[in-house]
Amino acid sequence: MILDSLLTTNIGPVMLVCVCVYMPSDMGDLDCVLNYNEICSKINALYAESDVAYAIVAGDFNNQMGSRFYNIFFTFVQDCGLKISDGNRLLDEFTFCSDDALRTSWIDHIACSSRVDELVRKVEILHHFVRSDHKPLLTVLVA
Repeated sequence: MILDSLLTTNIGPVMLVCVCVYMPSDMGDLDCVLNYNEICSKINALYAESDVAYAIVAGDFNNQMGSRFYNIFFTFVQDCGLKISDGNRLLDEFTFCSDDALRTSWIDHIACSSRVDELVRKVEILHHFVRSDHKPLLTVLVA
C-alpha cells in the first residue's frame, strides 16, 4: 500500500510517500532470499524514481537483528537514506508473539528518511493489542 500526503513542518512542507510492507518470510531457501532482495530493490527504485523528498517505509519486514534477512534490510535502509526509527529509540522489544506465547521477535519496523526521523518524537509498541500476533508500532511525529 502506498500513501502520499503533504505535511507542514518546522523544516517546511514535506511531501511524504508512506509504503506499508509485508515482506516474505525466511523459509530457509535461496528463492526467499532472492524474493526479499527483489522487493527491497523495487521499493528503492520507487523512491529513487519519484520526486518525493522524504519517505516512510513501515510494516512487517520479517527480520530482526541477527536474522538472515537483517543485512538485506539494513543495506536497503542505507541505500534509501533511511533511519530505522524504532530500532534507534527502543531496546529489547518484540512486535510479534506466537499464538502459544512461547516465541517473540522484533520483525516489524518503521524506517524514515533522515529528515523525517528528526521529527519522530515517540515510537511505542502497543503490546495491549491482543487480537493480533503482531503488535502495532505507534510513531508520533512533531510537525
